[in-house]
Amino acid sequence: ALVISSSVGGAVLQLLVQRPAPTITDVSPGAGEIGTTVPLTIMGANLNGAALVVTSGSSHQGGVTVANVFSSVDGAFLTADLTIDGGLTPEAEPRLLIVTTESGQTTAEFFVVAAGVPSLTGIRPGAGEPGQTVPVTLRGLNLTGATLSEASADIDLMNPVVVDGETATVDVVVAPGAAVGASQVSVISGLQVISQPFAFQTQAPLTGLPVIALPVVNGDPNQQTI
Repeated sequence: ALVISSSVGGAVLQLLVQRPAPTITDVSPGAGEIGTTVPLTIMGANLNGAALVVTSGSSHQGGVTVANVFSSVDGAFLTADLTIDGGLTPEAEPRLLIVTTESGQTTAEFFVVAAGVPSLTGIRPGAGEPGQTVPVTLRGLNLTGATLSEASADIDLMNPVVVDGETATVDVVVAPGAAVGASQVSVISGLQVISQPFAFQTQAPLTGLPVIALPVVNGDPNQQTI
């Protein structure tokens, strides 16, 4: 409270300090299998006291129930159980996890996938420039024993390592003459091939800033070239 006083009286003003809006840095897992209950962990900041809802999906079939929402006192993480109805069909488009506090709202993606089928839900970083080798991390489900493949002459996948059922790493080598645009990355497990057609983006090289030599003014020793 702020107290203002003078010889003729005073006043008390109530000041409201609002904390920052919530942010999300990671969601694990990024997908859930139909007919299962998924222990979900969301990492970020200012998540304490947040509410969590899941959208009904692009086909509006609903069927995902949120329970046991818990957030840490420091706001660094939020956990919940997502129960995915066994009657749902797999969805190609992600749903949104919506996290809300009194200060604002943030979202993250979550996929509903078929049980026992390998899936790709994310790639970080998801872009590179021609001539670069980009170490990336792939996230998904049922990746154990799977192999990775690309369907583009613009990129090569080198040194793939399946860390566990939800994580794989690979070096994406972007060809020097690669065209700007998307390249498909696939996960192969037995006879099953799961593809993400827009998994990795080739970006145009960033041009450097021009060097401008400024005239010396009065011999100023602090003047710099930009």
